[in-house]
Amino acid sequence: MNHPDPLHPADARPVVAHLHRAYLALSETFIYQYLTHLHRYRPIMLARRTENRANFPFEPVYAVADQARLVQGWNYLALKAWGHQPYFLKILRQQKPALLHAHFGPEGVNALSLRRALNVPLVTVFYGKDMSQLPRMASWRRAYQRLFSEGDGFLVEGSHMKRELAALGCPEQKIHLSHIGVDTTKFSFKPRTLAPHEPCRLLMCGRLVEKKGVAYALEALAKVIDEFPNAQLRVVGDGPLRAELEALIRTRNLSAHAHILGYLSHDEYAREVENAHLFLVPSVRAADGDSEGGAPTVVLEAQAAGLPILGSTHADIPEVVGVKEPGFLVPERDADALARNLRVMLANPHRWPEWGMVGRKHVEAEYDIRRVAQTLETIYDRAQETFQPRK
Repeated sequence: MNHPDPLHPADARPVVAHLHRAYLALSETFIYQYLTHLHRYRPIMLARRTENRANFPFEPVYAVADQARLVQGWNYLALKAWGHQPYFLKILRQQKPALLHAHFGPEGVNALSLRRALNVPLVTVFYGKDMSQLPRMASWRRAYQRLFSEGDGFLVEGSHMKRELAALGCPEQKIHLSHIGVDTTKFSFKPRTLAPHEPCRLLMCGRLVEKKGVAYALEALAKVIDEFPNAQLRVVGDGPLRAELEALIRTRNLSAHAHILGYLSHDEYAREVENAHLFLVPSVRAADGDSEGGAPTVVLEAQAAGLPILGSTHADIPEVVGVKEPGFLVPERDADALARNLRVMLANPHRWPEWGMVGRKHVEAEYDIRRVAQTLETIYDRAQETFQPRK
């Protein structure tokens, strides 16, 4: 029986304890969707610290950083020495979870000692950098081998990630597909049309780092701008490459056609989506190994809103993009191919509503959070059924 929770005194559902470094980065809306759409399980969140709580209202969240300084210091030392935090173990012994759900590979590694102490299954979800970049270091390769051996289940967004995780040594029978989910009811479908003399707005969204491929979008725009002078690229986001990308805009004489908007509020970004005509996602594997892992959540959200997508064949983007016609996906780092296909999309605005509807239906069928949450709960069921508790 679960330990009584003052927030849910009569809730008899089995508890699933989510473990994360911080609750919650603004870009991690997908984790919030998991937490708020489980039906048969009651989620709790354990994190080292909290941020953006107003953006992600959820209870209960147990954070080490909210405790007294002495408790914080002791937990920091314990994490370094033993790989887990005593405060978490105290809460979990009270809550008696049916299983643990670690977000990102490193949290899965840290959760192994909790799994042993509580004698419950551990499910770990990989997202991207934790799978593509960290294993370049021998220490993380060794840590992941322990996780793959002792962990009970591993979640990935798509078939590309499944292959990548298996290549790292994770047993295939332990890997489960669990899509990123979006609440499609929160996105109104809008057929995209272009009025006479209206600028054609191309939208991108993401941190300004190499893997987002913004430089290739700018090069492609430079190649088509003489033919389509009304095209405008609007990039929502900020990051270490901003100065370099702004210099590229000037070098390619795109100052009137390309704009880096920085970080925007939710309402401001919603207006950009409302006013956009096409969405670009030319992601690449970065030189340091960083990748999208699966596909950016913004691609799902853009399709739910009716935006046609032009992307790269990077990671699981091909699975996420709903329109399967040739031309909607191009090889990584190929600005010429990106320009050719952008030219086709710009020349055929009469097809935008059709392409947008295909994308919307694809998201509704495969990525709606209600469907995704049901799949996740089935994986929880399976992890408990196959778990062999220590005698």
